[in-house]
Amino acid sequence: MKTTPTVLVLGAIASTLGSFALIPPLVQAGEVCNYNNRILRVAVAYPNQNEVWVSQGWWELDPGACLQYPDTWYTFLQFNRDNAPSRPQGQGVSTANLCVAQDRFTAYNATSFSTCEQLDSYFADLSLRNYVNIGSNRELVK
Repeated sequence: MKTTPTVLVLGAIASTLGSFALIPPLVQAGEVCNYNNRILRVAVAYPNQNEVWVSQGWWELDPGACLQYPDTWYTFLQFNRDNAPSRPQGQGVSTANLCVAQDRFTAYNATSFSTCEQLDSYFADLSLRNYVNIGSNRELVK
């Protein structure tokens, strides 16, 4: 039996469409983009599988760069210790006051200043700061 080109093309199309059906849907993600001329420092926080708040930092975001993260994460942004950009407010934006330290850190149960104080004592500046969750949106820092 001869195979015609039409049968081969239809087979290829069916095979391709079938493989698309197996691809899982894309995960929604939040994103922050640094449209400023300074390095932006990013700390993140999220409730882990035991519903314990974990805050971690810092990632440095160069001017013009973007960072994607799960849409369940909260972020705290700053250019330096005393200079933070304004953040989104309003409908669809959630906030949480969580522990932040000025050096690289991970804090568990990061919702109280006493937790902040339990971090290694060489951190000179420990405080509670306002973390923001923007869901699956893009935040432009200008």
